[in-house]
This record gives sequence, C-alpha cells and structure tokens, in this order.
Amino acid sequence: GGLSRTQSESRFGSFRPRFGLRFDLSPQLMTFASVTRTLRGVAGEREPEELVEYEYGLRSDLLSSKLSLNLTGFVS
Repeated sequence: GGLSRTQSESRFGSFRPRFGLRFDLSPQLMTFASVTRTLRGVAGEREPEELVEYEYGLRSDLLSSKLSLNLTGFVS
C-alpha cells in the first residue's frame, strides 16, 4: 500500500516553471509573452508528454477604458 511516485513524476519531477515578460507600449497598450514547461496527457491512459508552451499577446484599453481589445496566441 501507500503512495508512490509515478514514472512521469520520477522522470520529470514536479517543478514546472513559468517565465513571463510584460512591456507597456503606452498607457493604453501592453504586450506580453510567457514560456511554460508542462506535462500534457490523460491521467492513467499513457505516459504524459513534456511540452514547452509559448504565449504571446497584446492588450489594450481604449475609449477611457470603456473598450478592451485583447489578442492572445498559444503555441506548444
């Protein structure tokens, strides 16, 4: 009995860092990017795969903050 670590936990550990940058282009316009290391897979069905995910985006506040436009893209 008892709990034991799965093969994926032993192989990859539990540390999943996320790093991000944010840059204000103007008071109303901001861009950002992040990189994350993660595992993807269905629990119990197969060994999860390790992925690096990238996120890029642009956020804006327009018309005295009455209108927000956001654009985000993800790649893994």
